[in-house]
Amino acid sequence: MPYKGLSGRSHTVTNPEHGSREDASFASFFLHNPLPLWIYDLETLRFLDVNDAALRNYGYRRDEFLALTIRDIRPREDVPKVDASVKRMPSGAFNAGIWRHRKKDGTVISVEILSQEITFRRRRARFVCPIDITDRLHAEEALRSLAQVLQERDEGLRHAQRMAKLAHVVTGTDGSFESWSESLRTLIGVNEDEVPGTTRDWLASIHPDDRELFRTTAIRAATTGKRTDVEYRLRHSSGEWIYVRQAIEPIGERRDGRWFSTLQDVTEQKYAQLSIQRLNRIYAVLSGINTLIVRVRDRQELYRESCRIAAEVGGLQLAWFGVVNKDLQRIDVVASHGDGEGFLEHLPLGLAQSSTTQSSLAARVVTEGRAVVVDDMASDERVLLRDRARARGLRSVVLLPIKLVNDVVGVLALYSGDAAFFDATEMRLLEELAGDIGFAIGHIGRDERLQYLALYDPLTGLHNRDSFRESVAQYIKLAPRESGRAAIVLFDIERFHTINDTFGREAGDELLKHVAKRWRTLAEDGRLICRLGSDQFGVLVLNVKTEDEVARMIEQHNALVFGTPFRLGDSELIVSAKFGIAVYPSDADDAESLLKNAESALYRAKTTSERYLFYTQKMTERVSARLTLENSLRRAVRRHEFVLHYQAKVDVQTRNIVGVEALMRWNNPDTGLVGPKEFIPLLEETGIILDVGAWALRQA
Repeated sequence: MPYKGLSGRSHTVTNPEHGSREDASFASFFLHNPLPLWIYDLETLRFLDVNDAALRNYGYRRDEFLALTIRDIRPREDVPKVDASVKRMPSGAFNAGIWRHRKKDGTVISVEILSQEITFRRRRARFVCPIDITDRLHAEEALRSLAQVLQERDEGLRHAQRMAKLAHVVTGTDGSFESWSESLRTLIGVNEDEVPGTTRDWLASIHPDDRELFRTTAIRAATTGKRTDVEYRLRHSSGEWIYVRQAIEPIGERRDGRWFSTLQDVTEQKYAQLSIQRLNRIYAVLSGINTLIVRVRDRQELYRESCRIAAEVGGLQLAWFGVVNKDLQRIDVVASHGDGEGFLEHLPLGLAQSSTTQSSLAARVVTEGRAVVVDDMASDERVLLRDRARARGLRSVVLLPIKLVNDVVGVLALYSGDAAFFDATEMRLLEELAGDIGFAIGHIGRDERLQYLALYDPLTGLHNRDSFRESVAQYIKLAPRESGRAAIVLFDIERFHTINDTFGREAGDELLKHVAKRWRTLAEDGRLICRLGSDQFGVLVLNVKTEDEVARMIEQHNALVFGTPFRLGDSELIVSAKFGIAVYPSDADDAESLLKNAESALYRAKTTSERYLFYTQKMTERVSARLTLENSLRRAVRRHEFVLHYQAKVDVQTRNIVGVEALMRWNNPDTGLVGPKEFIPLLEETGIILDVGAWALRQA
């Protein structure tokens, strides 16, 4: 049917199914449709007609739009796709798709194309309805982005919970777990069906020592209706105890008994905190002992105070210090602090190991020179006193070697009531501590050595000249001048330089040590004997009554010390000595002068044939004469040179003999008969009178 065209002119529209017909209703539908519509030529792709809605949407006038092709309203980069689409589109096909269009002002929009091939003005054309879906696509994209953000946020929250070891639980009014986060299973290490169902079930997994704290906190939260925090230990499925921090908060303002609990595994933080606390204590111990080292000058004080500081400042239950006794092959405990009674005396501290005994930890420290750490004394097979340690609550121990250079001289043992108390960081500090104590022992040893050398002869161990002079001066200062007589006796080993040259210096030193040892056994006090120089020795004789007494002592000691040969290696050596004597206060009244006078007497004795000389010549002569007489008397006893003369005892009234008196005489073969007043006093002084008296009784 003929009608005016879609644009007001006469046209024929041919439907592909019904043929050509003119339809005024179609023209009205096309022109006044609120949806944008157009028709384009399939051969030229030029627009043949367009409605007002399309012109408004794209911003063109009718004449401008009809001068365009479908390529002109596409972005330049989409044109090849348009051409390809037109070429492969089947004849008469309905088509739908989403494309991009460009408006007159350059705005690119997304459109959903619905098209059908028709015959328009006797030409093959395509009827198109382009619906602007830009806002819809943007909304969909926004929704997709939002969904992704929400998904990422949820995943991020779950990841954050896993990383922070967080979880949450919603608890109902009856204490049942209404819901929980996925991370709760990870926190306690269980499967979904193993998650506790109620607060009571949860309480059963809490450490027995912490359950009352948890109950009290939960009751306080219910009473106050406010957030309450609690920290406790919880058994993990692995069997280990983990530390959990829980925040309990009421849900909603009505506070109807439902709770939201946030839980966090704070085990690492707790252990880090405990480690820091222990490290601070170890640092304090290190500081305290280093301060001690600066001031201490006594070994025993160092041992005792080191144990006290380690136990008290370090928060340890027991500390003890042992010194290596190489002679007895054991460790001697010389100091301790803490509850060691009933434990220390049972420690296996022997160093010698038999084939049937297990080596003790302390012995391993000494033999291997390395620290030994036990994290759990109750279960470690190396601990020989496991039961005693368990009974005292001792859980872990470290034994540290105390070294001088590379030689282990002691052991410091530290005990804690916590298992695995000594970690790697603390061990580095404790090994540094052991090194400091070893340094202190070495320093004290050097001081002791210097003090020893200041007082003693390093070869013989006797007092040296300065120490001997001080002893003499001290005696003179304290002794009464009249009754406190004393004598300095010096002696030299004869031909000592020849012995050194013949047998060697080592043999000479060995001889000096033998002489010192023999003389020391005769001395009442080690401070009274000294080595003054090369082969010169000195003796201080106290409470001297007479010079004769000193001379007899020299004779006796000379026989005991030098009367027996000395063995030097494979050789036996007989040596002798010369003596010089100075008597206080007659020869000098101060130590230095007395010593010089004794040296002067010794020098004179070495130049004469005399065995000993007093500083005063007359005294030497008198004492020599008395000693000669004493020796002659002793010989007289052995040779029976004494005789008895009998004298009658008469009663003066009756003139009768009532008895006889035996009178002793000495028949000296050199001088003849000697009267009693010449020898009886010396017999009584020397004690020979006892032997002579016994002979006289037998003889009479």
